[in-house]
Amino acid sequence: MIQTNSIRTGFICMLFMTVFFAGNLAAQGATCDEATQLSCGQTVTGTTAGAATQTVATCVTILNTGPGVWYSFVGNGDLISVSTCGGTTNFDTKLGVFSGTCAALTCVTGNDDACGLQSTATFQSVAGTNYFIYVTGFLASSGNYSLTLTCIVPAVNDICSGAIQVECGTPINGTTIGTGTDAVGTCGTTLGTGGGVWYKVQGGGGNITASLCGSGYDTKIGIFSGSCGALVCVTGNDDFCGLQSQVTFNSVDGVEYYILVTGFLAATGNFTLNVTGACGAVGPPPPPPNPPANDSCSNSIVLECGIPLTGTTVDAGIDEVPACGPPVSGSGVWYTFTTEDAIVNLSVCASEMDASWSIYSGSCGTLTCIAGTFDGCSNESITFVAEEDVDYYVYIHGTGEAEGEFTIELNCQPCPFPIADPWVVSAIGGATGFAQSECDGTYTISATGAGTPTNDVIHIAHQQICGDGSITAQINSFTKFTYGGVEFRDGVAPGARKFSLMTQLGSRVLRELRTVSGGSLSASNLASGRNPSWVRVSRSGNTFTGYVSVDGVNWTQVSQATIAGMPECLAAGFLTMSQLQNEGTVNFGNVSVNTGVPAFEGDFSNRNFEGSVYTAVEVYPNPASNELNIRMAELRGSAVQINVMNALGQIVIQKRYDAVNEQELIDISKLSGGMYILQVNDQLPLKFIVEK
Repeated sequence: MIQTNSIRTGFICMLFMTVFFAGNLAAQGATCDEATQLSCGQTVTGTTAGAATQTVATCVTILNTGPGVWYSFVGNGDLISVSTCGGTTNFDTKLGVFSGTCAALTCVTGNDDACGLQSTATFQSVAGTNYFIYVTGFLASSGNYSLTLTCIVPAVNDICSGAIQVECGTPINGTTIGTGTDAVGTCGTTLGTGGGVWYKVQGGGGNITASLCGSGYDTKIGIFSGSCGALVCVTGNDDFCGLQSQVTFNSVDGVEYYILVTGFLAATGNFTLNVTGACGAVGPPPPPPNPPANDSCSNSIVLECGIPLTGTTVDAGIDEVPACGPPVSGSGVWYTFTTEDAIVNLSVCASEMDASWSIYSGSCGTLTCIAGTFDGCSNESITFVAEEDVDYYVYIHGTGEAEGEFTIELNCQPCPFPIADPWVVSAIGGATGFAQSECDGTYTISATGAGTPTNDVIHIAHQQICGDGSITAQINSFTKFTYGGVEFRDGVAPGARKFSLMTQLGSRVLRELRTVSGGSLSASNLASGRNPSWVRVSRSGNTFTGYVSVDGVNWTQVSQATIAGMPECLAAGFLTMSQLQNEGTVNFGNVSVNTGVPAFEGDFSNRNFEGSVYTAVEVYPNPASNELNIRMAELRGSAVQINVMNALGQIVIQKRYDAVNEQELIDISKLSGGMYILQVNDQLPLKFIVEK
């Protein structure tokens, strides 16, 4: 009977253990598909005893030699640590972390021995991604474990200046995972080899004990007085209670002491800091921050054109915003503006701090990046074309932990606006119409009235060129029965001597030539090939040559004539001519005037020769995005200064060359989209467009 009872008792015990293990495995996740969900800060206990040895791929360490169980976690964008260190863990563990699906796991990270024979795996999670955590053992090891999942937010006390105040008798739980090292040298023990965090305590005139006993990894501790910029060693310790640390020191009343929690060599992990003894009074808490009124996008301060404002980022919060220029790391504030169609220039000057700023369009909930930059006072600004009825937002923030005051100024040039210097607009022969600069950097000129062979009726924007040179323009569009083109003429009289080249964007161009003041002009329709939109007239002495191009790079000569006795200085311009009494309109782009004798390649006795022609200074491509080529053949070997100016005349790029090459390449990738002006020494300026 005794034997029978013993057998029955043993059977019941085995049945109980079987039920216990089966229930435990179901809770732990016997398979990947049954993985138990974990959350931030959660610690669970379990056992791998009785679990199955599963076919799991190697992930940093071999994971298929011992029994194992599964957990899961949904990423939130934080740095994540999973650890079996400490607690009830009683065997040599291993950890594997995977993403993907149970049917197709992808290795993220793994670990074998992070704290003695236990394991810690750390990884950067992606919000919304499912992660699977496999707990197993070295070789065939199994046993009980504690598994802790920690979501690590960047520690404010990662540096000494961010040290957190502690009170005696109140334990603090923390982690050094994901923290930086500190250059503190030796203080009782070698410090600064692993990540660390800082705390501070007020001395009360007696012994204070700072203990890391019971922490989850091989710790070290250092105690300092002085200031963060000039720390003075008080004491330190490596192994006081096993692999954990503890120190006791005699404090001076009123002196502030800094506590560095770090690890042996590069070890990091979770810890518990307990400070006890003669701590002094900390004093009243600091007043709560008083953030600026425009701390949030919804409370943006309205900017007005031409009125500078001062502001501050002190006590402002850090906003999550779409990437737009320099990354956001410091506190920031908001401004907003709305204009009619205009070329706007925004500048920020922050002499007290290292600031960055970005411009967005849209609304506070759906911001779209326009451009971003670092402040540089007079050296950095953003110019772009603002659209009517669009809301724009400006976010100004500190770089790193910087905060302070700044000045912000918005300048606006409504579009369209009159064509201005260096151009002079003339209505010749009784022509009427308008002449204006557009937001996109082009020009529009209209003209009403038809001319005669002895009396020009044109509307022209021109400037004076003395000596040799050229005038170039691209005709973008025109209204019916209207010509757009370029010309040299001897003054603005209706019957002035001239050489003109005009187009209606067809396969032929119109050349008009008047060799005698007040005389009749001769007009010729010339074959121009593949419907070119670019026209150019150059002067060399009394010889005038007309060219056309489809791309502004490769040019074809279509006409050449001599006008005897032309004065040194002539008007060079781009013009609109209507063939009827009705108003006609032409839009011009890429208008440029160059001085100096043009350099030619090829046989120009053949008018259809498609050669290359350039004058003293020429740019391409135009529009450009990242790089701008500048041809300066006649300046080769000379000392040259190149200035690139925005639409408001502010220099945004400046280059100096002691001996310039025939062609130079400048980086314009950091410029925002819009119109810019290129000035080379005393050459006449060229306009070009940056497209983004």
